[in-house]
Amino acid sequence: MTHLLSTMSVTELKASGYAVAGLRVAEQRSTSYSAAEVRLEAASEDKLIPPIVMRIGETVRIDDAANDDVIRSFDLDAVGPVMGTIASIGPSELIIDLGSGQKIPAYWSNGCSISKLIFDVPFKRMLIALRDLANCPRTRPSLQQVVFLGTEPRFYGQALSDSDFVDESLNQLQKDAV
Repeated sequence: MTHLLSTMSVTELKASGYAVAGLRVAEQRSTSYSAAEVRLEAASEDKLIPPIVMRIGETVRIDDAANDDVIRSFDLDAVGPVMGTIASIGPSELIIDLGSGQKIPAYWSNGCSISKLIFDVPFKRMLIALRDLANCPRTRPSLQQVVFLGTEPRFYGQALSDSDFVDESLNQLQKDAV
């Protein structure tokens, strides 16, 4: 994916569904849950967003559409001026939550594009979890046996009584989980 995104222009990525060009800024506002939000609309005659392979929650880069034939760096460490997360995808609009302090420049209002970015944080977290699992101390039965082989876990020590809970507002199901 890194190779694909870093060797194709936005025009080529658009044909593959990894970018959307021909967008205009319909609205840009502050929200209570994020720093800013931008609503982008299709500027085409039919006013429809073309088919894309991007999903809600994915990280995208927003650029001025003037240079859609330029191959850009799509590494998160070399991101262009504006980056955000897709909050909503509709037939004719996209809503992007922008990062803290980010804003779409006014001169992009009538022409911008979005491109998928490589967001490898979940993959890195998975690798860390697997490494930690491989290196966890051996117990009887081991965590690996419980996770991979379905062995029934065993617990040692004293059970908590209702008076041992720090948060007394827990219901019985929550206490059982603890």
